[in-house]
Amino acid sequence: MRLWTRICLLGALTAMLCNSQRGGAQGADSPGGGTPDQARQRALQQLHEDNLEDTSRLFKLATELKWDLAYHDREVLSIPTIKKMEQIDRLIHRIQNRVGKR
Repeated sequence: MRLWTRICLLGALTAMLCNSQRGGAQGADSPGGGTPDQARQRALQQLHEDNLEDTSRLFKLATELKWDLAYHDREVLSIPTIKKMEQIDRLIHRIQNRVGKR
């Protein structure tokens, strides 16, 4: 049950990230110093890119896990399947920590 809660959280995070991406970051990053506001924007942009990368990886792992659970023995989980579940858990925690637990 806990796994399905996390997968639902994945869907919510993906929707949230897609919505924030639609707004888009406008303007180009300028090299060098800049104002504190520009530095903050660059940091937020980097966090956004990290979240997108982790969400893509999370989606891939969740899809593989779904396939593993659907087409393999119901009573026994293989070691690679358990490792995928642990990776999913770590990615969810990493994204939650970046986004902030609400």
